[in-house]
Amino acid sequence: MLRRRGQNLDVDREGAFLVGVVCEDEAGALEAIGEGAHFLVVAPQRGPLQHRELEHLCAVAGIPVFAGWYPDARRLEQLQVAGAHGCAMVTTKMAEA
Repeated sequence: MLRRRGQNLDVDREGAFLVGVVCEDEAGALEAIGEGAHFLVVAPQRGPLQHRELEHLCAVAGIPVFAGWYPDARRLEQLQVAGAHGCAMVTTKMAEA
């Protein structure tokens, strides 16, 4: 999975891998889709999207959308009602010195 920072997603035109992109908002999501993302994890820095925002994004995306910021699946049913394919916990592994 990639955190897209304007780079080209032309990493798998052969279709051997699923390319997921972490994005913060609808604009970033649509840009990632245009570049070839196969799925999205929406994880804004400010915290989870509101239900209506997630619902709208899922409706326009046309590819699977996973809602970030959920450390467990207790809200999974609510997310699925909004159109999300699931939930994801996004973490960054720190390199050991």
